[in-house]
Amino acid sequence: MLAGGLAVAKQAGVPVIGGHSVDDPEPKYGMAVTGTGDPERLLRNDAAEPGLPITLTKPLGVGLLNNRHKSTGEVFAAAVETMTTLNRDASKAALAHGARAATDVTGFGLLGHLFKMGRASGVGMVIERAAVPLVEGAAEALRDGFVSGGTRRNLDWVREDVRAGAGIGEEDLLLLADAQTSGGLLVIGAGRYESSRLDDQLRGRAGRQGDPGSSVFFTSLEDELMSRVPEAQRFLEEGDETGYAITAESAAQFGADALGASKA
Repeated sequence: MLAGGLAVAKQAGVPVIGGHSVDDPEPKYGMAVTGTGDPERLLRNDAAEPGLPITLTKPLGVGLLNNRHKSTGEVFAAAVETMTTLNRDASKAALAHGARAATDVTGFGLLGHLFKMGRASGVGMVIERAAVPLVEGAAEALRDGFVSGGTRRNLDWVREDVRAGAGIGEEDLLLLADAQTSGGLLVIGAGRYESSRLDDQLRGRAGRQGDPGSSVFFTSLEDELMSRVPEAQRFLEEGDETGYAITAESAAQFGADALGASKA
């Protein structure tokens, strides 16, 4: 367990310094992170604006599956995969597309973190239940009653501030309040950009599980976004050796931070 934590810390590019021991019947492992950040590149939980879409970068349901695991010993590979996936690439994609508002979805569940973000930003939030992604096996764990006490407390905490639409029952609300371990990001504003292609790629990129590798985003040269990228303007004026497209390699040479372009 310690070796696994060290490996993930190395993957995230952070050193592990010090530690404390806890004497408890159940093994526990966690980290407190200390660091500095650029104020101009912060994703804040008080910066949500009305009229913008919500992107959830990991599926819900690991709380249900973890609770089932404790009771039955079953191991759920999909839950392990999502919990061991860093939010690094999702956060980079959000920043690259100009998002300014985001929060993580962890112990308070989706409803709890949405509520906290909406309260801090002075806006309301609307969720379409059918659009919320689930980890494989989560729906069955919910059906079979593997709901933790923490999830029930999450729902009780926000219940007075939640208005359920037609057809939304108690089980739906419990799912949306499911306490997550190593949950994803809740990003506000993926649909604010001129290029729908970039919006779609942000959603697909952020929601992908496992090791996603490096990113190349493609957009039409006619997108308004390209007018704000100096390297793209240079290409429009000079072209590259092919005369029609910036490849991932030439984009890197232009310093475009892996922004690729192709004609529509």
